[in-house]
Amino acid sequence: LVRYDISNGVESLDPQFASEENEQLVIYNMMEGLMRQKPSGELTNGAIERYEVSDDQKVYTFFLVDGMVWDDKENTPVTAHDFVFAFQRIFNSIYPSPFASMFSSIKNSQQVLSGQLDASSLGVQPLDDHTVRFTLSYADPAFLESLAHSSAMPCNQVCMEESFLSAELFRHLHVLLLLGHLVVLLLQVAYRPDP
Repeated sequence: LVRYDISNGVESLDPQFASEENEQLVIYNMMEGLMRQKPSGELTNGAIERYEVSDDQKVYTFFLVDGMVWDDKENTPVTAHDFVFAFQRIFNSIYPSPFASMFSSIKNSQQVLSGQLDASSLGVQPLDDHTVRFTLSYADPAFLESLAHSSAMPCNQVCMEESFLSAELFRHLHVLLLLGHLVVLLLQVAYRPDP
């Protein structure tokens, strides 16, 4: 149970689609992306131990923190596949995320977005359960910062496909507003255990 005093309503908590500031605020406080941006603007590691960047600045490899789980009955591990699935959702050719342009440097993103290529062709690939690699079409100096955005948070594909919330319902998830401003959120959330 998480409670926020929010002045405006919250209509969606789908990380890849929530576009309002209040929605993103809740997501930032519930989930962890690959990168985190402090109020000062400084970028720090989020759900990763470390990352590597190729000399040409076009290949980014992220090594996830071990022990992260989804808050579900099974404590399902958060894996590289959850980040890959999130980016495949961003570039869905039928219902793309409003943030797709933020990640346009990702290899094949425009072809996947237009439906010319399958989502598996997107330049975001799991190397194993704890390693995800992004391949860019061109060097993008804002790429790491974009990974701190709420739309870059992981998304569990099994939850989306097998849970009582279909992808369509999840996309339009509404939260319960109590007493005008109290928001009660009941979602599956990724967290990092205390060290």
